[in-house]
Amino acid sequence: MSRKPSIGIFPDNSQTISLDLRSSLSREQLAADPDMTEGELPYTKILNRLLPEDIRVLAWRPAPPDLSARFHCKQRIYKYFFPRGDLNVQVMNSAARFIVGTHDFRNFCKMDVANGVVNFTRSVVSAQVSVMSRDPHMSSDSGDTSGYDMCVLTLVGHAFLWHQVRCIMGLLLLVGQGKEEADVVQELLDVDSHPR
Repeated sequence: MSRKPSIGIFPDNSQTISLDLRSSLSREQLAADPDMTEGELPYTKILNRLLPEDIRVLAWRPAPPDLSARFHCKQRIYKYFFPRGDLNVQVMNSAARFIVGTHDFRNFCKMDVANGVVNFTRSVVSAQVSVMSRDPHMSSDSGDTSGYDMCVLTLVGHAFLWHQVRCIMGLLLLVGQGKEEADVVQELLDVDSHPR
């Protein structure tokens, strides 16, 4: 059964992706008219031929030559996948709630004076640990597969420090294992009480 793609029904689930493609145009030609697409390959048609029917490329355009995916993005989403095992996901979420907001995250990153970062304040829009749904087509002989479920930590923010996501994940794993209390996150965010 063939499914037709829906356009505009799920606006929150759309994504813009940047790809570096070869061009027959010089940098000077692109800089003079960044919307110039005449003479280019039919990228939309090429990509749509390769994609599943429910994913479609609607349009493309050359990016400005000075665009930086690293420095010009408005929001970043990190997903950290890990096996559930015996982790207490509910307690991990209690700890993750303390991360949301604007905080000094110097205790949640790898500090390197050589990289020039002196401001450790970052804003995290959301932080959530969730158990991923299991594929109903996969069977299990034992019946209980809860320890084999996969989980994901989803962090949404505007910018992150070096190794900030890894450090947050490491601490949340300790909380989920019962080796740390959930409020340890709140304590470490208080840099006056816990300076680095």
